[in-house]
Amino acid sequence: MLKVMCQKWDTDKFMFWARTWNGKKLNAVIGEWPPEKISKVLQHRFLSPSILNTFIMSWETVFLTAVLIHCDEMFVHAAINVVYYEEERWSDEDVGNLLEQMPKRIVTRLISRYDSEEAAFFMQHWSSERVSAVLKLLKKKEWVVALRSKIAEIRFDAQWQGIFGNADLTLSGLRKIFDKVDLDNSGTLSMDEISKTIETLSGNETVVSDMMRPFLVDAEDGSSVVTFEGFVKIVRLVQERTFRRKAFRKWMHVLHDVDCHNLDVSTLREIFDEIDTDRSGSLSQSEIRRLLGAEEMPSNDLVSHMLSQADTDGDGEISFQEFCDMIRSFTKKIGS
Repeated sequence: MLKVMCQKWDTDKFMFWARTWNGKKLNAVIGEWPPEKISKVLQHRFLSPSILNTFIMSWETVFLTAVLIHCDEMFVHAAINVVYYEEERWSDEDVGNLLEQMPKRIVTRLISRYDSEEAAFFMQHWSSERVSAVLKLLKKKEWVVALRSKIAEIRFDAQWQGIFGNADLTLSGLRKIFDKVDLDNSGTLSMDEISKTIETLSGNETVVSDMMRPFLVDAEDGSSVVTFEGFVKIVRLVQERTFRRKAFRKWMHVLHDVDCHNLDVSTLREIFDEIDTDRSGSLSQSEIRRLLGAEEMPSNDLVSHMLSQADTDGDGEISFQEFCDMIRSFTKKIGS
């Protein structure tokens, strides 16, 4: 009876009467409403931040996506920061799926809030038609060129990761992978062999031939092939870029309580000193590992890349100034 009655009210009237309800009662009433009506409740001034956060963190991805599609740009941006960067509940594919279903003009403004690499991560799962339609609405031409390049790069990396996955990536391990891809046992990989392997693993053909160009050599028959040395270079490059992206998102996760937009030097110093447990004045690999927590069991590669995100002078540690610069760069990365 209550559900039926409340659904007939407009949002302002409903929220006036429901403003003192707890999250459980409110969720029970609105849970079966149309997503567009629920979106108005989420964005209403009477909804407490704690209940809003509970909904965002507890609702299934499909349900939350259906609701967010109807929300405004600022609200969706804030929600993405919570579920993707801070709590790591959503994957880049989840965010991409949300954005792909939203109106193009709103998505264009949202995408513009991120740097080209982060935007590319979300757009890599879109259809070519959707990518082109959104890019046409973007006014910053240099940024569009960079974005196209990043989308191609990330797709390229994802498909090559499908080839080597979590396999042994020592030279002997890479040789075994290489030999499996080398279907004709020629000692080199043709574009056809690479395409067939990727298609078998992912259902897609090789993304962009231009991405392969730096690694190709001419074979005796005039075709372009990848040698074992070239194969190793591709794998190492893909590894490097993948860990760099993971390191950025991990920093965003471990610092999710930090308001990157409203920081003064004294606040930054407090945060830094809390991480700098040995009071050395810089952050070491062991302190970064401790920051992640024992349950994370971070790999050495991830910790190294997290350190290199900020270690601009290459001394192997993060100084206070480098830490400040990194935190401030996050403001630009995830939008203002």
